[in-house]
Amino acid sequence: MVPLGDDARFVKAAVDLVRAEGPDMRQIGSRAREAAAAFDWARITRSFERHLNDVLQSEAGDAAQRRAHKHKLDALTNQDKTGV
Repeated sequence: MVPLGDDARFVKAAVDLVRAEGPDMRQIGSRAREAAAAFDWARITRSFERHLNDVLQSEAGDAAQRRAHKHKLDALTNQDKTGV
């Protein structure tokens, strides 16, 4: 991989890729297949479902916190009204 913004290394890597033969091309192909495997629909679906679950749990936690804060505020407000 080439760092973002390193134009000289990018050009060299592109030229090396074009000139690659034999074992180098097999290695490049193997790495490309490994990278492409990350885009398998089953894997993408599992990742998306985990993300949705995380969002739902976060929202549930936020809602529970809001209820707890409201309960405390209500308790304080009721104390002020009753003088207790």
